[in-house]
Amino acid sequence: MDIEPSELKQSPSIRKSIIAAGRTVLAARANHPGQSLADLYDPLTMPPDLRRAHERLDKVVDPAFGDDKWLKDDDEARLRVLFAGYARMTA
Repeated sequence: MDIEPSELKQSPSIRKSIIAAGRTVLAARANHPGQSLADLYDPLTMPPDLRRAHERLDKVVDPAFGDDKWLKDDDEARLRVLFAGYARMTA
């Protein structure tokens, strides 16, 4: 995972946190060989370690993309923040 967008609220420590959290997601996926992404991301059967890894990633990405806090379970707010950040980066 490489993060280069200049519009992100980031410092070297935030960037390192995002990369580390992304690696945790990849490691959690690797704990479940043979499962498709559809299986891994089924909301009813998502492995607990993968869910925790994504929560950790969300906790560092949400503020980095412009929100002042972790958006927790507010997926609509998270999408607004992420798409607004993407729009700023690509404008």
